[in-house]
Formats: sequence, structure tokens, C-alpha cells
Amino acid sequence: MSSSAPHSRTSRHLARFAAGLAATAVLAGGGLATAVSASAAPSATLTTTKVVLGQKSTSVVERKESVSARKESVTARKESVTARKESVTARKESVTARKESVTARKESVTARKESVTARKESLNTEKER
Repeated sequence: MSSSAPHSRTSRHLARFAAGLAATAVLAGGGLATAVSASAAPSATLTTTKVVLGQKSTSVVERKESVSARKESVTARKESVTARKESVTARKESVTARKESVTARKESVTARKESVTARKESLNTEKER
């Protein structure tokens, strides 16, 4: 029994040391850290564990950037819709102006026809006299 007690203590010391190294590595910028498992077995095994210490702040920053990008996208879409509406309004006004121009020309032609008709009638009445 006396031989297993030091082994157990050594395993625990190794596990604590490895956990401290893993935390230091993560704080220094590493993502994955290798830690010694805290088993009481004579041969301590190495396992890979993901330590999520320094990642909270980056995920918050990434979320803020994502929200900001979405806001910019929404703003761009709104501006695009506004531009399209203005374009449609301009086209409608152009069509209205063309219609009014055609109507004016028709009225002008009608007026000329009436003028010609009036002159013909005037000439005919003069001939009859």
C-alpha cells in the first residue's frame, strides 16, 4: 500500500501541473491544451481537452461584429429599396409627361384640322356668292 500512495500523489501533482500549464497556454493565446489525466494509474495518460478561458471575449467581439454587419446590410437594403422607389416614381412621371405631350399634339392636330375645315367652308361660301 505504501508504494501506491506516492504514485497517487505523483499523479495528482502531475495533473495539477499540467492543468496549470494548459491554463497558461490558453491565456497566452493557444486554443487546445494538453493535460495529464488525474487518474491514480501508475502511467499517467495524456488527453487533449479544449479549455474555454480566453474565448468568451472573442465570441462577444465576433457577435458584435456580426450584429454590426447585419445592421449595415439592412441599411444598404433600405437604401436600395428607396433608390428603386425613386426610380419607379421618375419613370411614372416620365410616362405622364409623354402622355401629356401626345395629348397636346393630338389637340394641335385637331385644331389644325378644324382650321382647315373652317377655311374650306369660308372659301366655299365665297364661291357661292
